Amino acid sequence: RGLEMSESVHEVPLEEIRQLQAIISRHEDHAFKLRAVMYGLLTALAVAVFGTNFALKPGGFVVLSLLVIATMLTMEIVHRAIARMAMNRSAAVEKMLRGEAPYDGPRIAEAFYTAAFRPSITTEVLMPWIYVHYIGLAVLIIVIGGFARAGDNISPKSEQAVSTSPKN
Repeated sequence: RGLEMSESVHEVPLEEIRQLQAIISRHEDHAFKLRAVMYGLLTALAVAVFGTNFALKPGGFVVLSLLVIATMLTMEIVHRAIARMAMNRSAAVEKMLRGEAPYDGPRIAEAFYTAAFRPSITTEVLMPWIYVHYIGLAVLIIVIGGFARAGDNISPKSEQAVSTSPKN
C-alpha cells in the first residue's frame, strides 16, 4: 500500500527498532569486552613465561595462548551473529516503516529463533575482517613463543661457564 502510517501506528515499529538497537549495542559491547578479557589472559600467560620463576614453558604458553584466542574468536562470532540477527530484523522493520511492506511485528523474540541463528553464524564466519585481528595476534604469540624458546637454550649454567672460563 502507498498509504502513510499515522504517528500512533509508527510507535510500535519505532519502539521495536529501539529495542533492536539496544540488543545490537549490548552484543557489540560484549564482543569488545571479550577482547579485553583475552588480552588479560594472554598477559597473565606471558608473565608466567617471562616472569622470574618461569612457571610456564614457551610451548605451553603458545598452546594455551592459541586456545584462548580460538575460544575468544568463537565467542565473538556468536555475539556478532546475535547482533546480525537484530540488524536483519531492524532492516525489515525499516522497510515496513517506509511502506514497502506491511508491519508484521513486534517480532523481536522471533528474530532470534534457532533457524535464524545458523545463517547469521555462517555470515559472520565468512567475514574475513573478523579474523585479521586474531590471526595477527596468533602470529605474534607464535613469534614470542619462538623467542622465549630460543632464550631457554641459554641456561644459567652455560652463561656461568662462559663467564668463569679462563682467559688466554
